[in-house]
Amino acid sequence: MENNRDYTRRSRRRRELTPREKLLIILKRNIYPIALVVIIIFSIVVILPAEKSREAKKEVTASITENKNKTAQKETETTTNKNTKVYKTIKPKTRTTEKIVAELKERSKHDEKYKKIYDRIDEYPKGMLNAVLNNPEMQDFLIGYPDNQYTLKYLKTQSDESEETTLTEAETVQETTAQDSNEEIDLSDIKITEKERKSAHPLFIQWDERWAYIPYGDENIGMAGCGPTCMSMVIVGLTHNSEATPAEIARHSEESGYYVNGQGTSWLLMSQVAKNYGITVNQMAVSQIEMENALDNGNMLICSVGAGDFTTQGHFIVIYGYTDEGFLVNDPYCKVRSTKKWSFDRIKDQIKTIWRYSY
Repeated sequence: MENNRDYTRRSRRRRELTPREKLLIILKRNIYPIALVVIIIFSIVVILPAEKSREAKKEVTASITENKNKTAQKETETTTNKNTKVYKTIKPKTRTTEKIVAELKERSKHDEKYKKIYDRIDEYPKGMLNAVLNNPEMQDFLIGYPDNQYTLKYLKTQSDESEETTLTEAETVQETTAQDSNEEIDLSDIKITEKERKSAHPLFIQWDERWAYIPYGDENIGMAGCGPTCMSMVIVGLTHNSEATPAEIARHSEESGYYVNGQGTSWLLMSQVAKNYGITVNQMAVSQIEMENALDNGNMLICSVGAGDFTTQGHFIVIYGYTDEGFLVNDPYCKVRSTKKWSFDRIKDQIKTIWRYSY
C-alpha cells in the first residue's frame, strides 16, 4: 500500500511540471538538431552572401586595376610612340630671330605640327613664326600657308611690326597691289554657317581657313585681319547678315583706304563700315559702368587694345557681355582667350578706345 502511495506521489510530481520546465526538457533533448538547423540557416543568410560580396569586390578591384594598368600602358605608349608634348597659348611676346629658330627646333622634337613648320622655316615671315610660338592654335594655319593658292599668287615682301621678313632673303616673288589682288578674288564662295549667322555673338577667327590666306594690304587676313574680323562679328551678331564675312569686310576696308601698309587697319573702319548695315556707332569712354550699361542695352563693343594680354603692339577685340567675374570677349586671334572672363581692372589700361554698336 505504501509503495502505491509513493508511486502516486512520483506521478503527481511529474504531472505538476511547469510549462517552462517541460520546454527546457524538450530543448535539452533536441539541442543538437536545433543548433545544426541554426548553423545552416546562419550560413545561408549571412556567411554565403558575405563571401559572395567579397568575391565580387575582388573582381571589381581586379577589373579597376586592370583598366588602370591598361590606361597607364596606353598613355605610356602614346607618350613613347608620339613623343608628344602639349604647348599652351601664352601671353604674346616678341622674340629675336635666333630665339624663334631655337624654340621652333626644340618644339619640333615633341610636336609633329611644329616639326612640319620647322622643316619649312625659310618659307614663313618672321612675325608668323613668332605668332605660332605664342599661340599653338595657329599651327594648321601655318602648315597650310606655303602651298596655299593665295600665298603662291600674291606673296610679297612683308614688313611687319618687328622686321616682318622671312628668315632668309629669298623673298623675290613679284609684288602686286592689295587692291589689284582682291579684285581678282571671288569672295562669293566664302560662307558662314547657319549657326554662326543666327548667333547673337558669333566668334570668327581671323586665321580660319575660309578666309585666312586672302591678301589684306601687305599681309593676309590671318595675320592682319583682326579689325575686319571683329567688325564682321558685330555686324553678323546684330543684323544676322550672312554676307558680312571677314573676307567681305576686309575687301571693303581696302577699297575704302582703311588699311595702312605696315601699320594695319585704321580706326575709321570701326566707325564707318557698320553704318552701311544700318548700325549706329558711337565712341565711348573706358568706363566699367558705361560698358556694362551699353551691354545691358543689347549693344556690342569693339576695343582697340595695345600691348598686354592680347597682343605685342596693336589689336582689336569684341566685348559682348559680362558676369560677376568679368567681361566676355571674342578675340579673333585666339580661341582660348575667348573662353576667359576679363576683369575691368585687368584690361582697362590696355584699352585705347571703345566703339559701341546698336541696331
